[in-house]
Amino acid sequence: MLPIVLGFVAGLVLGALAFVLLKGGLLGLGVGAVVAVLGYVAVSALAERPRRIGDMAAELVPDGEAALRAIDEATARVASIGELSSRIIDRRVNGEAADFIAATNALIRYVNTDPHAYQTLRHYINVYGAQTESLLKGYLDVERSGVGPQIAKARDEAIEALQALEMTAAGELQRAVAAKTLALSADSEAIVRLASMDGYVMPDKPAVGAADAEADQAGGHAADGPDAPPAVREDAPGALPPRQPSRQPSSPSGASQKGARR
Repeated sequence: MLPIVLGFVAGLVLGALAFVLLKGGLLGLGVGAVVAVLGYVAVSALAERPRRIGDMAAELVPDGEAALRAIDEATARVASIGELSSRIIDRRVNGEAADFIAATNALIRYVNTDPHAYQTLRHYINVYGAQTESLLKGYLDVERSGVGPQIAKARDEAIEALQALEMTAAGELQRAVAAKTLALSADSEAIVRLASMDGYVMPDKPAVGAADAEADQAGGHAADGPDAPPAVREDAPGALPPRQPSRQPSSPSGASQKGARR
């Protein structure tokens, strides 16, 4: 709205200025009208800020314009549903409606970061948006009637439907993210394949058993302590021969006793 007002004012001022400079007359009137139109168009275009999706202008993003239309439609529908839920007296129904709105806003935020998922949002709003508004309007009519048994029944029906809608919104978001993950996996496989074609082969990941054995060996060395000397093989070059058990020499007294006995 602001760009339109600024363009109108600028066109009017420029047209009047052209009319005064040409000192009126038919020529001044014609030139003033043309200048006014051109000024309106130019100032309106300059004053209008480009719509952005994510961190880029919508016209620079693939599917950006379509994503913005889907976001605008969903935002307007959510605002209408929020206005209806604010009139509901029952706290449980109002809480379920708030949960549904939060789940839908999460889907809207995701489309704002990934415009390619706009079809998921548009499908969700086209299928469930009008039905949700109709559901809340019907419940409001029953709630305002003051008929207790019917209000209780309508409350149960509304809560069940709103819970299903919340689950559906979460499922649509999960589906959109899963599609993004699948595309990421395809890109990863393509990159690895191209790298292997150029002669760059990724190292194989170690097997689970080998990794466990290496971890056990590392744990054994750590248990010995940092100051423990490394084990030396007996057949290694430079290794000392094993120590032989020493024999006790016979005492002289023992020898003399043996001679005396003889």
